[in-house]
Amino acid sequence: MLFFSTIVLLTTCKDDEPVLFEMAYQAEFTIPAGINPFERHYFYIRDVPIGTYLSANNVTADDLASINPGVARLSTIFSGGGDYDFIREVSIRIYTDDEDNWKEVFWRNQIPLNQGEDLDVFGTLIDARPYFQNQRFNIIVVMDLQGAPQQTIETRLTFNFQAK
Repeated sequence: MLFFSTIVLLTTCKDDEPVLFEMAYQAEFTIPAGINPFERHYFYIRDVPIGTYLSANNVTADDLASINPGVARLSTIFSGGGDYDFIREVSIRIYTDDEDNWKEVFWRNQIPLNQGEDLDVFGTLIDARPYFQNQRFNIIVVMDLQGAPQQTIETRLTFNFQAK
């Protein structure tokens, strides 16, 4: 029985594709003070250039096995600029031309009430290759709130994708 279990475990486990390179991005947007905590809020970041990541590695998006979300972080640009404790859930979505054709690439819920000036957002498991076919892509940051921000927060979004 032990031998059979070992064989099953070894044959069903497969290695993930190795990460060939990372594609890092940064964008900024403003969260206004006093926005309604009972509404969902959308912050659009348009025309993010893909950059030279693919050409520098002599590949196209079709040549890769996948392009997966890595990690993302929301940070206040100015120290003392406010905490992110008013956010209940954040979703970061990617799209190209049609904003109704999006995929969630980063997501976090149950954000603690003592969240500070940095908020880490976790990558999902999707393959984002279709969004890297052109020269640019768009991002929507969607927030559900648990309170209203007390001050305007200049926010920097840093995120990356892993090309495999």
